[in-house]
Amino acid sequence: MRNEVPSNPIESVDNARKLLLLLGEQPQIRLSEATRYLGVRPSTAHRLLAMLAYRGFVRQDPDSKAYLPGPALTSVAFAIFGRVDIQRTAMPVMRGLSEHWASRFTSECSTAPTSVSSPRSRALKRSGGVPVGAHDARPLHLDRQGVTG
Repeated sequence: MRNEVPSNPIESVDNARKLLLLLGEQPQIRLSEATRYLGVRPSTAHRLLAMLAYRGFVRQDPDSKAYLPGPALTSVAFAIFGRVDIQRTAMPVMRGLSEHWASRFTSECSTAPTSVSSPRSRALKRSGGVPVGAHDARPLHLDRQGVTG
């Protein structure tokens, strides 16, 4: 159903959606970029951005005049992010990375920290400032306090 075009599509709603998604790909949007991206006249792009700004989804930088994510957009993003089970969502990615880099992956229980070790972890340091080398097979643990060894 997601790919079906509604029987009465509203182009302005779709264009506003496109602008919000564009803000997810780049940090700011200028009016000229919005005009080109949407294929509309500058006045149309300006009206869309003005309405998004009025509702707090974008804000305009007073100096550069570029449009940035507004408080309503970040509020929606944080609300959605807050409902995501990060450990469960990240687990398949972590397993894939672990297998790809021939590392070992461990997970104890749902409340325990998750750890992944990799030969590519040379830039990381263990507790006490000891560098982690490619030869070091001990896993690093990631918990709310950060990375520990």
